[in-house]
Amino acid sequence: MENTKKTKNKSSKIVLISGVLFGFIFGICLSMNTNEINTILFGIMLVTTGLLQVVIHELGHLFFGILAGYKFVAIGFCGIAIYRYPDGYKLKKMIIPGVSGYCQMKPNRSVEKTNVGLYLMGGVLANSISILISILLIIFTTVNGYILLLIVMNIVIGSLFIVLNWLPLKLGILNDGQQFKDTKNNKESRIILYKSMELTAEYIYGRMISEILSPEELDTEESVQNINGFIYELMKVNGYYEKLDFNVAQEKLERLEQESLPEMIKLEYSKEVFFVEIMKENGDTDKIENLHGELKRYLKITKDQPSTQRVIYAYEILHKKDNKKANNAKKKFEQTLKGHPYLGAIKTENILIDYIEQ
Repeated sequence: MENTKKTKNKSSKIVLISGVLFGFIFGICLSMNTNEINTILFGIMLVTTGLLQVVIHELGHLFFGILAGYKFVAIGFCGIAIYRYPDGYKLKKMIIPGVSGYCQMKPNRSVEKTNVGLYLMGGVLANSISILISILLIIFTTVNGYILLLIVMNIVIGSLFIVLNWLPLKLGILNDGQQFKDTKNNKESRIILYKSMELTAEYIYGRMISEILSPEELDTEESVQNINGFIYELMKVNGYYEKLDFNVAQEKLERLEQESLPEMIKLEYSKEVFFVEIMKENGDTDKIENLHGELKRYLKITKDQPSTQRVIYAYEILHKKDNKKANNAKKKFEQTLKGHPYLGAIKTENILIDYIEQ
């Protein structure tokens, strides 16, 4: 617990220092132009440069991921993603809270021949290359005015991307640096990341967790001492949902419980605990209400996920007995499920919603 607090404090200090430097350098950027800077244009340039760095970062993961031995599955920016299914490419809506870019790949070689580090480094390598090009443009070309400001913005925002993505910070989500740290000298962690990427890809293609994993694989538990193992085991809970075996799902969730988790992953875990408690014949009313209170904000943040609307529907129809709110949640569930990119998840969710309605 003490180490977790120290890490969080260290992360907060780094982010604070990065923010101060970011503001300081942009103050210099503003002073570079002797004429009055158009505030609207400045804002547009700032947003454009930020989006550009998101695209560069994710394309870096894609390019270096292919070099490392991975197969392209999906890439997305700001809620819109291109998915490669066995029958072709499709444009899908995919919103992941706290994440502006998204690159999903599948191992295309054996785990021994797959360079996990190169894939994880791909995003910041691409950001670094874009910064280097920007610096060379300033040194070897004559640029001024808004063009110079745009180039400096690219350097500053690109540097901020590197800090926030590569330093192993605990900011609520799992960043590239933390993943790299977990897998660098830990073969078990690399194997688990490899397995979770395979599992996710197959889930996207349309197979359910209980179809992808054998009963033995589903019951075998990987180490959850690293975050990749925890995420992999949490995904496997869906396999028990598909079998409507909520008792086993609850037992698994109880074994997974731990304190030192990134905030968003901890909340996702709590959401599953909340759902299983609702589905029990004699669920603990106080526990359900306490969890609902803790998860209210998270349920709003993740309202575009079918699993969230399914959980809300179960809460309203089974626990609160509020048909009006339940029907509203059901409509939202159907809206979020339509066009959902994880084709296997659509099957999982339909099984659960049908069971809840019985």
